[in-house]
Order: sequence, then structure tokens, then C-alpha cells
Amino acid sequence: MVNFLDPTNTCGQNLLKLVARGSTILAEMQRLSENIPKVFYENSQTSRYKNILFDFDYFKNIDTYEDVIQKNPDLVDLDELFKSNYMELLQRFYILFESIYLYHKDLNVFIEQVQEAIYIQYSFEVILQDPEGKKLITEAFYLFGCMLLLMERLIIGPVRERIVIAFYRYSGGQSAQENINQVIKLTANTGYLPAIYNNGEEKRPLEYPDFLFDRFPFKNELIDQILYQIKEQDIYKHKTAYPDKDHRSFAYAAQASMAYVLLYFVHDTLNSKKQLMREIVDKHFYDNWVIAFYLGYTVDLTSEWARYNAAKEALGFIFDLEYIPQLVKYFQENLSKAYLKCKEYLNDGVLNEEYVLDKIQNLLSCLRECNITVRWLMLHKNTTNKKAKAICDKISQKDILQLLLLSSKFEEKLKTSLKNLIDTKVPRWDQDKKRCCKRMEELTNYFGGSSTLQEIQANKSFEAWFTEMKNQIERLSFEDITYAGRKIKQLTEALDDIEQYNVMSENIQIKQYLLDTKKDLKRMVRIVNIQEEYLTHIDLISDITYSWQSLQGIYVTNMQDKIKKNPQLSLLLKTTFMKLSSILNTPMVRIVQSESDDLVSVSKFYSGLLIKFVKNVLQIIPISVFDILQNIINLLTNSMKKLPPKLKKEELKEYLQPEDRSKMADYTYKISLFTESILSMEKYLIGVIEINPKEILDDGIRKELIKCICKQLDQRLIFQSNSDITQFQTTLFNLAEHLSGFKRALEYIQDFIGNFGLKIFHEEFDRLILTYIDMEQIAFVTNKLDYEELLYDDDIPMPDKSVMEKQGSVNFMGRLLRELMRITDYRQCVYVEQNLGFYHYSKGTEIISLKTMDLLYRCVGVGGLNGLDQLFSFMIASQIKTVIRQIKKELNTETKAELAELIQSIKDLNQFTEKFDKQIQSTKKIFKQISNAIQDKILKIGQMVLLRRLICLQLQIKAKVGSNRLFLSLETLNDSIINDILNRPTTEAMNTVEAQEKQNELLFDTTKLFSYVGISDPIKKVYLTTEPIEGLSLMMLGLVLNNINLMDYSYQLKSLIAKKSERINLEPNYLLNGIIVFMNQFHPSVQEIFTGLIGYFIKSSFNFMQNTKDAAKNSDFVVDLVIIMKIYEEYSMFSENVPREFPIDPIVPIQLVNEYKDDKKM
Repeated sequence: MVNFLDPTNTCGQNLLKLVARGSTILAEMQRLSENIPKVFYENSQTSRYKNILFDFDYFKNIDTYEDVIQKNPDLVDLDELFKSNYMELLQRFYILFESIYLYHKDLNVFIEQVQEAIYIQYSFEVILQDPEGKKLITEAFYLFGCMLLLMERLIIGPVRERIVIAFYRYSGGQSAQENINQVIKLTANTGYLPAIYNNGEEKRPLEYPDFLFDRFPFKNELIDQILYQIKEQDIYKHKTAYPDKDHRSFAYAAQASMAYVLLYFVHDTLNSKKQLMREIVDKHFYDNWVIAFYLGYTVDLTSEWARYNAAKEALGFIFDLEYIPQLVKYFQENLSKAYLKCKEYLNDGVLNEEYVLDKIQNLLSCLRECNITVRWLMLHKNTTNKKAKAICDKISQKDILQLLLLSSKFEEKLKTSLKNLIDTKVPRWDQDKKRCCKRMEELTNYFGGSSTLQEIQANKSFEAWFTEMKNQIERLSFEDITYAGRKIKQLTEALDDIEQYNVMSENIQIKQYLLDTKKDLKRMVRIVNIQEEYLTHIDLISDITYSWQSLQGIYVTNMQDKIKKNPQLSLLLKTTFMKLSSILNTPMVRIVQSESDDLVSVSKFYSGLLIKFVKNVLQIIPISVFDILQNIINLLTNSMKKLPPKLKKEELKEYLQPEDRSKMADYTYKISLFTESILSMEKYLIGVIEINPKEILDDGIRKELIKCICKQLDQRLIFQSNSDITQFQTTLFNLAEHLSGFKRALEYIQDFIGNFGLKIFHEEFDRLILTYIDMEQIAFVTNKLDYEELLYDDDIPMPDKSVMEKQGSVNFMGRLLRELMRITDYRQCVYVEQNLGFYHYSKGTEIISLKTMDLLYRCVGVGGLNGLDQLFSFMIASQIKTVIRQIKKELNTETKAELAELIQSIKDLNQFTEKFDKQIQSTKKIFKQISNAIQDKILKIGQMVLLRRLICLQLQIKAKVGSNRLFLSLETLNDSIINDILNRPTTEAMNTVEAQEKQNELLFDTTKLFSYVGISDPIKKVYLTTEPIEGLSLMMLGLVLNNINLMDYSYQLKSLIAKKSERINLEPNYLLNGIIVFMNQFHPSVQEIFTGLIGYFIKSSFNFMQNTKDAAKNSDFVVDLVIIMKIYEEYSMFSENVPREFPIDPIVPIQLVNEYKDDKKM
């Protein structure tokens, strides 16, 4: 019969591919479980997503749930946002759940094909008799059980239901998914909750997990047959690696895990078949009750089987509170003995090749004792039985870890030595044989009388004996090991016999020759006995898959504590990390055998887990480095004086500072110890990924650096609601000084960390700023002070939620922006264009200017200023959307009719009459409500635009000073792109999709560069695309007219200001800039009409004043005329559609312009 795993064996290959698929599904489940958005875990009653995320109650009344969403525009927007953010992830989860169902379906199909004799040579019984078939069929059922158990642990019931319903709604409902009903059946909430999700206590419903396994059952007789094989046989033949009878449970650990899972498919066995359960327990669990059923996920059988009568009774024979202390004592003694034995073997010069050849069995025995001791203690530390845990906790985890570290090194050295011996077996054998033959030849010559060393009387008998001995040694063949072993034994005995003759015993040289020959012959026997299966046994013995989940907790802390006390210990950890690569064996072996397409992705996933663990452990080195670095920062900032370029001789003592420099040297030496410990490691493989210690140190340094930067910014950029500008500037100054010291300290130690200090500082600083800006933007859109950690890199520190709630911003960038907005609020500020600054209205003190922007630059750098600029842009765009939405809301049918009438009446006016006053009043009245609704938002737009102008100007200044050539190059590039777009002729080739994509790519890339050097005009920028709004120009005029009586003109500041009595309501410069920016988002005709309306107002006002007889009204119009002329002047400065300079005769007569200019000079 063809080998079951032979590529031509259809039955074996189909089953192998199915099992490989099961391993892939479990890998995907673990991968996705680490990426579940936290919104799915939130309490359904308090979550803002409660009206769009549902459990399976949704199916009871789908229309009701959907109506609630569709009737609420905010919920519709939230639903669309949620879909766009998470649909791809939801689809992967659904594919995972569907894959589990399809695995069950395909396994049943395979069994049916076997029973229907589709595979002619195989029946279910025949497969169970085949060594490989037996393993595969057992694994096939076992893996499905693991899928169910791990799904319950990793993706809890409520989360599963919300994910499935979300995907169901967004993918088009039941008609779009073929297997949706089966997926719903699989993922329905069982009520089970792991302890981590239930305040440390596991929540287990009655008859769980029986009803979970009953959802997708298998035929009981099939499971019974597999359990019989497990009970009676050593399926994986691991007993050869554990010959000692006391190690039986460790030899059967793999199939014990399978038995635990498979018994849930036939839970009646757990409950009623006492004899069978007794046999299973006696074979597999006679000295252990905590097992790892898959990749380190542990279960305590005393609690898992507590409600099953037969299983509980069988466990009762071994789970005895008198027997447990004996077990603990036994393994505690083993712990000490094994540690001392390992330490002895690891002494220099002990574990050489000769020693390995002589003591291989003793060494393997020591390795077994080390690993079974660590395994038993590490697993049983996880027992959930309180009494048993109290007994097991007497053994320190630090002692367990110490043995694990030492045994890993011992194992690595033994394995390396054995591998070298096995690889060189034949050359060593040949070399020893040649030496033996040469000695026999020399002794032949000696007794033949032809030796040049010493003349003696020839002895033909001895000469013939040694000649024959030489011939027999030459005939020894490495190929026939059995014969060679027996023959060598005979030859050794013959040499012992010949040594009894006086001639031999009296000659020291001959005696030494005979002794060396016997030694080499015995060595040849030992070399022959070194088999490759020893390496296989070591791999089985040293498998540490069971510990994967346990190691993630307190053991990481213990490892880090050891490294902190002794940095050189990180070299010892290398062998432990390499040992951990055994976790790849369980999930990967079948995937490799089947040559699955998922080989690369699965191996990368598990290797990535290992790398993550290694980095987590070794992160203590960068942490320790930065703890010491803080002392260096304090010295550089507060104590040590910065050396000037030139120093006078008499000032030398002042700058000497021997105590501080001694401390600096001590701190530097400590840092070098930590970094040297990891930099001295060589590259090595873990799984399929190569570990480069230098890269790990670099990544760790960057991770800790970004954490320290974030900590400083987060702690210092906290503002009180009643703080003034002095406190704001003091906060910025202190932060700037500290960051300056930080940079100097990084430069000081850069040689020891193997990287450029300032380079990594700026790279990580910019990365932090970009991430936090993105957080603030998302929070602004969703109107929720929260963030989704899965959207960002793992090494980015997340903001403190307690500070978030107090300060009203997600992170320090949001707090900084809102503080700028608060201190420049229009209720207390006036913006003076000539000074490019914001001033306090009543006190006249400077609030924000380029000096403040320079201080901001010192704190947050170019990246921070650019980030603030981006955030302001985003908020301006959001405010513009809000204004447009508000206008559309206020434009009801009645208002539209009045607007149309007003537009027509203005068109009908062909001369300036007394009707002008009525038109002004009508305009104010119609747009009063709209003006009130949008005025505050327009003011905020103007405020943010003015702040953006200062930021851009500061970036330009720094760019010109820091790299003038770069700035000029970018400025030229910007002008060239604009000219090219405006002036080039349009061709068909330019309208193709490819050409437009290239153009868009160029614009996107260059815009980033331009923003970093401040080449941007916030006022002219188009923040978003808009649709036309009828009468928008007239609305903006109405907004101006409704506020014109609140404005005044300051001849001292040469700027519009608010009237003192009305200071609380308006800042004219904010309003004007807000109107300009808002209208720039629409077609240029809107601005042209607005310009014409202002010109019409100016000329009409002048005409009206000449003809009116009401002196009071005339006086008011004079003031309004000055203000509107100022508005017109400033609008002309920023609008692309208005001439830049006076005179502008087509709109306003030159006489009015001259009069206005003369008035300003007064």
C-alpha cells in the first residue's frame, strides 16, 4: 500500500490539506482576535454606537432597527463612517467564521467519502491502523474542537454577534451570503465569558460547552474509535524520547490534549463511562491535572470536568490533597537538583565532544528532568483550584525561570555538540580507524625487526598477529553498524588478551600503543551509537509550546528584572528565545507537509509573535537607558554650563565642574553596559525571521524615545481655563528648555546606542505629531473624545483618558490648539494686521504674535507647527460644512420667496432713490435669522485663518533661515506648477485617467513639502468642494449690514474694531476674513456679485446722504460709509476677483475713494 502521505495518495493528501487548513484557520483566529475594535466590547447601553451595533435580537425585528437609523441623519452618518472604517475587518471576521463551518462540512464530506469507499483502499478503520493516517484523522477532529474552544476564549459571544450583524447589514443581508444561517448558528452567544472579561471570574453557563459542540456534531462511533486509539496506543511514538516510566504523562502530553478536546464531542462518555474515563485518566493524567490543549492555552481538569460524574470520579483518584504536596515536593527537589546539574555541565571545558560521547545518556536524562520539571511547575501554577494553588505557589516563579534559562543554554550547547558529531561521524570514524591501522602497522614492523626506533629480535608470531589485526580493522565498515559494533568488541578483547604477554606489558611504548588503539576502537563504537534520533528526542523534550501563554505575564517581568540587575544576562536569554521557536512546530508541520499557499502568512504570523515577545522582554534595556538619560538631561539642563567657543584661562576652573563631569561619566558607563549587552549578540533566526540585535535595540530606543517625548508634552501642555497669556508663554518656555536638554543628551549618548540622536528624535517626534493630529481629526468628526488603538502603531503611546476628559481634547495637540483658540477668542481680542498679532482689547497687551509662534516652534518643531496648521485646516473645512448646512436649513420656502423678491427689486433699481433705505432694511430683516445662525461659525473661521497665517509665516521664516535654497526651490516649483496648470493648452492625452493620476500624485507629494515650509495661503485656499447656493452674495452682504452698526474704525490701529459697548459680540477682522474664506469655496461669480453689491451700497449711501434731510440718519450713514469702505479695501486685498489697488471706477467713483483716503490720513 502506498505511504499515506505520498503525493499520489489521494486520500492522504485530501486529509492532510484539510488538517493544514485547520491550522491556518486557528492562526487567523488568533491574528484577528488581537485586532478587534474596542467599540465591539463597549456596554451596549452606554456606547454611542448602541443604535447601529446589534446582537442577534436584530433578526426579531429588522425593520424597526433599520427605521431608527434611517430617520436620524446623525445615525446615518455614523453608520456610514463605521462601515467605511471597519468593513474590511468585518469581512475578514465573517470569512473566518464561515471557514470554521466549511471545515466542519468538508470533514464530514471526507468521512462520508471514506465510508462510501470513494478511496478504494481505505476505510475509517484502515486509516486508524496507518501510523500517519491515525495522526491525521485524530488531528482533523481535534482541530475543529480547538476552533470552537478558542473562538469562545478569543472572540467572546457578544462581540461575535455584533460583528456578524454588522457584516450582515453592510454586505446586503441574507441574500448576499450563502452560509449566513450556519455562521449565525456557529457564532450565537453561549453565555460563556473568560475571566479576563468578567472581573477575574470565569462565567460558565450550565451544560457548557456541551451545547456548543452539539451545534456541529460528528458521529459518536467515529470519535469513540479515535479515543480508543488514544487510550491504547502511543500515537506519536514519543515514548522513545521518555523511556522512564515516571515520565509517561509527559510522553503522552500531545495526545492527552487531543483526548480532552475530543471528549466534548461525546460528552456522555465524560458523564457515564466510568471505566473508559478511568483508563484515560490513569494513562494521561495520573500525575497532572492542568494541561495546555493548544499553543499554551491551559485548562484545569478539576474545574472543567467538575460536573461530569465519570470524569470527576476518575480524577478523584489522583487529585488528592495528600498526594498533591508529594508531587510538589518531588518537583521542587527536582528543580534544585536539575539546576545544580545544569550548572555543573555548563562549567567551562566540561561539555566537550569527548564528554558528550561518553555521557550522552546522562546528559539526555538531565535534559529530560529539567524540561519536565519546568513544564509541570509552570502549568500547575495556573491551577484554578484554590487549595492546590496555595500548595503550588510555594515554589517561586523566579526559580522556575532560572532553571528554564539555564536549561535552554545547556540544551543549545548539547544540541550544537551533537549536531557537529553527527555531521562529522564518517570522517571521525575513518580518522580513528586510520590511527588504529597505523599503530598496528608500526607494531607489525616492530616485531618484524624493521623498525627504526629500536632494534629487537624478530618475532614472526606477533608480526603475523598484528598484521591480521590491522587487516581486520581495515575491513570494518561504517555502513554495517551492527557487524562493526560486534567486531570492535572482539578486537578490543583480543587486544586485552595480547597485552598479558610479558613482551607487551614490559614495553611502555607498546603498552601505550595498545591502550590508544583500544581507546580509539571504543570511540568508534560511541561514534556509531550517536544517532540522529537524539536530535529528534531533544526537540521533543525541549518543546515549550505549553508555556506560550504563561510566559506572557509575570515571567516577562522576572526576565526584565534579571536583565536590569545584570545586563549581560540578555546573552543567556538568546538561547531561551531560540527555544521558543518550538511553538511553530505544532501549527506549521502539516502546513509545510501539504505545501499550502498559507505557509508564508502563517509562519510570519507566529514568527511575528515570537519577535514581539523578544522585543517586549528586551525593552527593559531601552527603558533603563532612558532612566539614566533623565539624569544626564538634568545635569545638562540644570548643572553643567555650556562651553563657549572661546574660553579665557581664568574662567577654566568655573567650567571645570569635576563632580558633575564625574557623574556624567558614571551615567554614560552604565548606559554602555546595557547597550553593549545586546549589541554583542550575533544575528540568529526565530521561526522564519532573522533577529538582528542592533535593530531590536534601535526599535526599542525609538519606542522609549517616543514615549518620553509624549510624556513630557502630555504633562506640560495642560492649560487651565482661566490662565492668561503669561502662563501660556511660561509653559511653552519651560517645555522648550526641557526638550533642548533632551536633544543634547541624545547627542551625548548617540555613540553608545549606535544611531544619530537628533535624527531619531526628529523622526519619532514627527511620527507622534502626525498620529496625534489624526486622532484629533477623528475625534472632531465623530464628536467623541476617544480613539481606536488598532488604527495606530503599537509603539505609539496612547493618550491618558483621565486628562482627556478634564481638558476636553484627545491629546496635547488638541489642547494646544484649543488654548490658542481660547486666548484669541473674539470676545477679548483684536487682530492688528500691521503688527501681525492678536492684542487684548481692553488692556492692549500682546497675546499672540510671531514671537509666540517662535516659542511654539521651539516646543513642537516644524512637524508640530505643520500639524497645527493641518488641524486648523480640517476644522475650517468642518466649520464651512456646518455653515452651509445651517444656511440650507434656514432657507425655508418663505425665506426663499422673500430672497427672490429682494433680488428682483434690487435688479429693478436703476437709480439711487429713497427706496435704497427700504432695500437696506429689507436685506437686514430677511437675513437677520441666517446671520445670527452662522455668525459665530464665520467668526471662528476667520479666527482660525488668521492663526494659520501666522503659523505659515513662521514656517516660511524658519525655512528661509534654515535652508534658503530648499525654500527658493520649492517656491519656484510651486509657481511653475500653478503657471503650468493655468496656461497650458488642454489635449485629449492630458484628460486620460493615467495622466490625471500622475498629476494628482505630483500635487499630493509637493503639497506636503509646501506645507512644511509654509508655502500656503490660508485665505485663498479651497478647503472643500461645494454646490451653488442661491443668493449667497446677498446673504453675506446681509451678514455685514447686520453687524455694521457694531463696528468702528480705529485711526490709531488703522483697523476695524468693535464698538466698546458691543465688544462681547464681534471682532470685525475675524468676521471679514471668515466671509472671504467662506466665499472662496464657491464659484468666483459669488465674489464678483458681492463686490458689486458693496460698490452699490457705497454709491447708494453717498447718494442717499446727499439727498436726505434727516441729519441723524445722515450722520449714521457717514460712519457706515467709512466702515464699508474699509471692508471693501480689505476685501480687495484678498479676493482674486477684485482689482488689487484703487481706483476702481467701474464699481466706486474715484472721488469717493480719494475722500475715503483723505479721511484715513486724518
